Amino acid sequence: MDTQSLAVRPDLPPEMIRDGEELLRAVDREGTPLESAFWMWHAEEGAWALHLQSSKYPNPLRFLQFIQSIGKTIPRKLALTLIVPVSPESPLPHLIGVMFRTDPQGIQQISSWGNSINGVILPPMLIYRNSPLAPTSNASQNLPPSGGSTEETSLPAK
Repeated sequence: MDTQSLAVRPDLPPEMIRDGEELLRAVDREGTPLESAFWMWHAEEGAWALHLQSSKYPNPLRFLQFIQSIGKTIPRKLALTLIVPVSPESPLPHLIGVMFRTDPQGIQQISSWGNSINGVILPPMLIYRNSPLAPTSNASQNLPPSGGSTEETSLPAK
């Protein structure tokens, strides 16, 4: 385990938080289901990535094409390189859902740092929405290590 990633809490810049919220609102306006949306720290890359799961888009390339098409309608732009489409088959949202479930239509800010679920250490995250699809057979996967707290802030949906 990388002790450096346990000792340093990476800050998610406020503009990235706002950009993520704007993108979620744009997806909602399109009527596309978005079961999970969260920023997650990737220690190996030293970067945050916005993970999105939609049952309408099981194909990651098609989902990114959809995001790119609606991204043109919002004032701020998130680089597509920051967006990770999460397959409907992925166990990650379900694993997170053991601890964090949200309103499937709302946008929240749940900050998680240093939590572990079922023996899996979760990396730092900011969760906007998590109402995962049915669990898959393997509810644990290798996640980057992290290091300790959880905060929740609800935001009004626009």
